[in-house]
Amino acid sequence: MATTYEQFRVSLDVIGRDWVPSANVSYDLGHSDRRWRHLYLSGSTIHLGAADISATGSAVNLPAGTTVAGSTVKTEADGGITDATAIAYAVALG
Repeated sequence: MATTYEQFRVSLDVIGRDWVPSANVSYDLGHSDRRWRHLYLSGSTIHLGAADISATGSAVNLPAGTTVAGSTVKTEADGGITDATAIAYAVALG
């Protein structure tokens, strides 16, 4: 008998404590063709591998050495754009 997703449906309304897997680095949340739509978190830090992504207010703080499309994101101190310039770009691009 083939295993189907429907065989493992669970009501998450009844969870009243931490949801912790029984083994480390052994289970996935979702699947490549059954993804979660939104993720709402109450803490201010996501621990992703060896990197910590955090939030302060509405600002997202990325770890030093972060890359976007293969290019390192620079800070104002190392020749990157200023906060004011970033805001101006955001406003201009809508």
